Amino acid sequence: MNLSLALFFVFAQLAAVDGLVFHLFRYRLYAHPDSRAEHGVHTAMALGFLGVVWGMAYFRPSGVGWWTFAGWQVLTLGVSFVDVWIEPRSRARFGGLSRTEYLLHMLMNTLHGIAVAVWAGATASDRLLPNAWGHAVFAWPWPLEIVRWVTLVVAFGIPLWHLALLARPPEDCVPALTA
Repeated sequence: MNLSLALFFVFAQLAAVDGLVFHLFRYRLYAHPDSRAEHGVHTAMALGFLGVVWGMAYFRPSGVGWWTFAGWQVLTLGVSFVDVWIEPRSRARFGGLSRTEYLLHMLMNTLHGIAVAVWAGATASDRLLPNAWGHAVFAWPWPLEIVRWVTLVVAFGIPLWHLALLARPPEDCVPALTA
């Protein structure tokens, strides 16, 4: 379980770089009508991330909860596939994805898939437990507790930011930061 959480934390760091540097600041996907669908998919991914953080770091699902969380994991991976499907059209105005962003996406999707597989393997016996949903995980060793709380704050903040940007019409969007 800790290995899965560690892999997912590395994934989250790469996703933060990709999302902040490329999606929100460099390309401002939310600001262009032809890339707003991709921003909507990224919003769904950010909301999915919140559920994954909750299920991996704050709750130990079992029984029905295990199957619900496993389904949530499959759904978040499915949203990643939709993202890949719509990116060519969404990024046409920018000349497609840069090599750096392709590399980030490859690493993120690989880490996410491995984290899900490790989680499923480490907790597979929990799916058969008779209790309805599982139980809360209240405390971790202090270094992991700090990581867990930081991840939770980010997991709430990023989707809210995405939703706020998605709610704004493209012509009212703030220009990108210039260096």
